[in-house]
Amino acid sequence: MKTYLTCKTVEGAPIASCDVVKNTVTTEDGEVHAVPHDFFGRGVPPAGAYLLRYLPHGYMSWCPKDVFVESSVPAGKTLEDYFRKANEAGVIDFRLRAAAADGCPVSFYIHPLGQDGETQDFDVRGNVLAPRA
Repeated sequence: MKTYLTCKTVEGAPIASCDVVKNTVTTEDGEVHAVPHDFFGRGVPPAGAYLLRYLPHGYMSWCPKDVFVESSVPAGKTLEDYFRKANEAGVIDFRLRAAAADGCPVSFYIHPLGQDGETQDFDVRGNVLAPRA
């Protein structure tokens, strides 16, 4: 098989419990979600795994917590969002500082050049950026 980088928009929430008889998943926020009859076909997700609803078509699946957290970026925290917000404020020039020390993840921060504004920090994983908390 070939390797692909994908970008999908999903709604997600950590799973608290599953009911395979009623075909429902309860998320940690207390919401009960009806899932398709084949949802549990690859097993019952453990508590803490993420329930996912792919947008816009609504396909539902689940993902182990560590895999989801490692590979997902909350909406509104992307570099694209950062640039759009800055552009709305009239900022078009930026200062970027990168770190690539041996044994450490590559990371950088970006800040408007010569003026006040938001600073955003990112870790770099291949061609994927993950905002730092």
